[in-house]
Order: sequence, then C-alpha cells, then structure tokens
Amino acid sequence: LSVDMYLCYYDGFCRVLNDEQKYGFFDTSGRNVTGFVFDQAEDYSEGLAAVSVSGKWGYMDTDQQMIIPAVYEEASPFKAGFAEVKTTNGELVRLENPIQESRDINIYINEAWLYTEKSPFIESGRTMIPIRSIAEAFGMNVQWIPSASEVILQNSELIIRFQIGSTEASINFFDDGFPSRNVMLDTAPTIFNGRTYIPLRFIAENLGCSVTWEPNSRSVFMTNLWRAPQ
Repeated sequence: LSVDMYLCYYDGFCRVLNDEQKYGFFDTSGRNVTGFVFDQAEDYSEGLAAVSVSGKWGYMDTDQQMIIPAVYEEASPFKAGFAEVKTTNGELVRLENPIQESRDINIYINEAWLYTEKSPFIESGRTMIPIRSIAEAFGMNVQWIPSASEVILQNSELIIRFQIGSTEASINFFDDGFPSRNVMLDTAPTIFNGRTYIPLRFIAENLGCSVTWEPNSRSVFMTNLWRAPQ
C-alpha cells in the first residue's frame, strides 16, 4: 500500500493508491470507505470527487454514491459550482454541481457559488452559515477554543472573536488606530450537526461585503467590496 498526496483530506476523505495501482478513499478514522476500485481518482472538491472506472470518469459524493455516472472521457474538479468534462465524441461540456440544485439556500460571492459542507439554514429570519466555509473563502484562519466555546477568526487585517450562544462579538481592525470594539449580533452563533454556524450578514459585512437576499431563488448574493476571495 502506498500513500498518495501525503494523506491530504478534502471534505473529510483522502485518496490512497495501493500496490496494484488502484485508488480508494479513506475517512479521517483511517477506514477504507470505497475499497480499491478506481483506475484514477481526484481529491474531493465541493463535495464531489472525480473518479475513473473502466476508463470512464464520473463523480462520487461524500456518501460514496456515484451522483454523476462514469460516462466521460475526462473530468475536472468542481470549482465555484461548475466542472468541465469531455464526452465520448470529444465535446467539452460544463456541468453544474448537483449539490447546488439540491440546497434549500445557496450562497454566492461575487456571483460564484460558495460550497459549504453542511447546508445553510434560516433561524429567526437570519441566514446561518457554517463559519469555516465562509472564513476560509476569505483566507481567514479559524481557531476553536473549547474551554471557552470561543471561535477566533483572523487574517492580516482583522480579528473577530465570538462565543457559541452569545450575541456579543469582538472585532479589531489592525493598524486603524482604534482598540477592539464589541458588537451585538441579532442571532447567536450555534452548533448544529457538529458544525459552528454564524449569522451570514454579520460575518459578511465585517469582511467587507454587501449582502442581498433573493427570495424567489432563496439565494444570498455577497459582493466583496475589498477584494475577490482567494
């Protein structure tokens, strides 16, 4: 058994190559969840992994189901909600991530779809989003302090601190000449299905974004006023 990509995990899974040059996927407990059944495989991206079976490519979801059948000659990873595949007649086709269509609420940053490992939801009229997904989209480090139920978000420009269940947060912009300030959230951060959720509008506006809710499509559109997310 040889290890591929230094056991890097994406969406909770890593791809591993065995001595017979077949790929399988392992979860974070070290369990092989697929067997070594793939001729080729790519890392998970936006909840789907491109895999090759009998010379054809398709996409597997995080439940190890072939959500897009293996019928393509080539397949690229999903990015911003889309992937490019090549059909048997050599045509390049752009596929939309099927997870996007299945979501009750979708988030877009500068018109690009934001994949979140868990679905956003609405609580008390506020859209709640998994904090790690949006923080990492803006290049912020996420630190969890279990003893205080505190989350710290930080990049080169600011640091945001908040506690689970508390409507008070602390924000400090570096080099602006002002000390950190306390702000009130209208909905407290919470833990749901093992993920930390925070009100989207609060975190978006403090990351320099305007926020628009589109009720017909149940979509949130964020426009980044500082820079495009990395």
